[in-house]
Amino acid sequence: MKISPITMTSLRMEAVFDRFLGVRRELTLIEDFLHSVAPEWATGVYVQSALGRHLLPEGTLSLADVALQEATARGPTYARLMEQNGSPPLERVRGSFELRGSSGALVVEVMVDESILAPIANARIPANYVALQVRRNRVEGVPAATSAQVVYESTRFIHRLNT
Repeated sequence: MKISPITMTSLRMEAVFDRFLGVRRELTLIEDFLHSVAPEWATGVYVQSALGRHLLPEGTLSLADVALQEATARGPTYARLMEQNGSPPLERVRGSFELRGSSGALVVEVMVDESILAPIANARIPANYVALQVRRNRVEGVPAATSAQVVYESTRFIHRLNT
């Protein structure tokens, strides 16, 4: 029996931060980083809504503005619960969004939360992170593992976000 070699088709890297990422400056730094590590992919960057719509900036809005609007959007069920019960005790700005580009090679998930450590049951978990998912064997012609290494070693991104 011949066993096929395992091929990599998916990788996920996550950077956790000790501050709130849901502000324009932080989100713009993330966008700038993506333009530097995957420029072709980033030429078509957009926010993917929870309903699968492609959201792009219009007028004076930036991609960071659109992303933050999507991350913090609440639906009609939430509005009804707020009407009936008032604000929950730990109400805060929190949510997530996905950035997608001109190819399906990368997906970037960003979670933002005003609570640096979010309460989940009886625990607290890091609440602000950027996850880069490599979903193809190659990113802009470069093997996925090499692309992931370039991102991982890009201390410029981590340093810029941590200052």
